[in-house]
Amino acid sequence: MKKKTTRKRRIGSSATLLLALVLPLFAAHKNKTVGPQAEIAGTVFRDPGFAFPGVEVTLVSVPDPGSNAKPSKQKAVSSPRGEFLFRVPAVESHFRVSVAARGYAPRQKDVEIRGDERVDLSFLLEPKSK
Repeated sequence: MKKKTTRKRRIGSSATLLLALVLPLFAAHKNKTVGPQAEIAGTVFRDPGFAFPGVEVTLVSVPDPGSNAKPSKQKAVSSPRGEFLFRVPAVESHFRVSVAARGYAPRQKDVEIRGDERVDLSFLLEPKSK
């Protein structure tokens, strides 16, 4: 007498294979529509030189004088290593980067982008004076 063998379908592996095939297509489409970008990156430290996670980082565009352009704003929070990153269009432009954390004096720096480049910043936050 022959033993009946049944095949079980593995839905999980089929779905994983489908995602592995489809996701790169979406990623490729997204990257094609963006255009050249510049990066404004940095690290936030606290005394005595330790990385400062959880700091609010704000990037504000600074329009040219006489321009009707409105400032745009992006926000981020520093990573566990104190790092942050903003991607902006790779065109000549000016930005102001501000960092703020409770109990520490805020800091800001101005940045100029001239094209497809990366600008690296570092901030050292000091406790507020009482």
